[in-house]
Amino acid sequence: MSYKLLPLLFFAVPALAAAPGITIEWVSLRAEKNLFLMEGETRYNFSDEALEALSSGVPLNFMIEIEVRQLRNYFWDTTVAEARENLRLEHHALTDQYLVVNLNTDTQRSFRTIEDAARVLGRVEQIPIIEKQFLDPKASYQVRIRVRLDTESLPPPLRLVAHFSSQWWLSSPWYELELRP
Repeated sequence: MSYKLLPLLFFAVPALAAAPGITIEWVSLRAEKNLFLMEGETRYNFSDEALEALSSGVPLNFMIEIEVRQLRNYFWDTTVAEARENLRLEHHALTDQYLVVNLNTDTQRSFRTIEDAARVLGRVEQIPIIEKQFLDPKASYQVRIRVRLDTESLPPPLRLVAHFSSQWWLSSPWYELELRP
């Protein structure tokens, strides 16, 4: 490698790290009594457009989509359970506070900075996935998780822009892991 290219690499790395999107850092499943629960960590990199809309009072709704699929050898895999966790991020200009609301449980927390709010927004804790009784102990299962911005919840004029602008395509790829009943 040429040493002339080395300085260019140092400038390229921060640009890649700041790209808008959502990254699922890790996910784990654990059995508690008769139920499988999911925990994990997600990192949000908001685009400038999303942050501008947020500071203008537009709430951003995110969905954690979860699928439990039975893996089959001779037929298509089948989805045996689906779950969805809905979260909202808001900015209140009067108090200059960021609010993270879990729309499933109606719990909310406030933060002074967007970084603190994004960190808590990214913590996934004890989401119920499926009861053990619905799983065949002899079968193989896979859990798929994706986190994405719910563009349909945006105000109509902004929704149209969000469908066509890559700055609004805030979504993680599917994260997959094995589930053993």
